[in-house]
Amino acid sequence: MERKTLPKIKDIMISPVVTIDAEKTIHEAAKIMGEKRIGSVVITKDLKPVGIFTERDLLTKAIANGIDLKNTRVETCMSSPLITVDEETSLRDAIILMASRGIMRLPITVGEELVGIVTGMEIFNFLSLFMESLF
Repeated sequence: MERKTLPKIKDIMISPVVTIDAEKTIHEAAKIMGEKRIGSVVITKDLKPVGIFTERDLLTKAIANGIDLKNTRVETCMSSPLITVDEETSLRDAIILMASRGIMRLPITVGEELVGIVTGMEIFNFLSLFMESLF
């Protein structure tokens, strides 16, 4: 039986990545997430990725603590340091990293440049098709 190989992470990543500057407010980040129907935004400082702000961060760090969303910088509630992988990382290694760190979103870089992001949903969709192709 022929053994199928998994692709590189760059083959299933979403690009471009939605970002927001660290000095913007939590409200601005949440508004972008709502408008674009996405679960996270990557936080940047001087155009370099420094963290990620997710729906979970919004709920557990901001809303649950009664933080003023319109007057608090998103960097105060972002998850950091940002865990990233190079675009040449294998899908297998990315899945192992995400599982071991308990994360559902993995920004993809080339050097220090943010080039994409992979979420658990992209991985799930790819693996569903991959499994289907085996039978």
